[in-house]
Amino acid sequence: AVPLSESLGGASANVVTLVPAAPLLEAHAYALSVPASLKDLAGNALSGSVTDGFTTVDQTAPPAPTVDPVPALLCAPTLTLAGTSEAGALISVSGGAAGTQGTAGTDGRFTVTVALSPGTAQTLSVTARDVSGNLSAPTTVSVTVDCEPPHVVDVVSSTSGIVVTFDEPALP
Repeated sequence: AVPLSESLGGASANVVTLVPAAPLLEAHAYALSVPASLKDLAGNALSGSVTDGFTTVDQTAPPAPTVDPVPALLCAPTLTLAGTSEAGALISVSGGAAGTQGTAGTDGRFTVTVALSPGTAQTLSVTARDVSGNLSAPTTVSVTVDCEPPHVVDVVSSTSGIVVTFDEPALP
């Protein structure tokens, strides 16, 4: 039960405004009961008690999604992002070749496959929208699609060995 204060208003004092003593919880169901013992100014009681229910609205944005680590460099047309968010939230990803969406499960886990633009660095923006329509702050993920092999730009030989220089970092 939430304590209420009341005030009379309206042209003939026929409107009662009820104000909770503390803020109501978001996305919470409440019931308001007016007992039959309520009387008008002439002393006439209500013909019966009145009960009405209502649910407050969720106005709080979900936290930004958490995205599992992804490689900074890859050679692939798509990337599957996985992570966690508010359960049931709509997960949206932009910044690749095309935007995409998915839904977080009841445990909050999600996976979304994003089409990538070839040969470029991309910053993917991942947001969550809860069932009430509140939008989270974005989480960003950077990835570069590099499908070009390294090229040899120089070879120097000496008595101590051979030094090969490539146009980009290479793994031995």
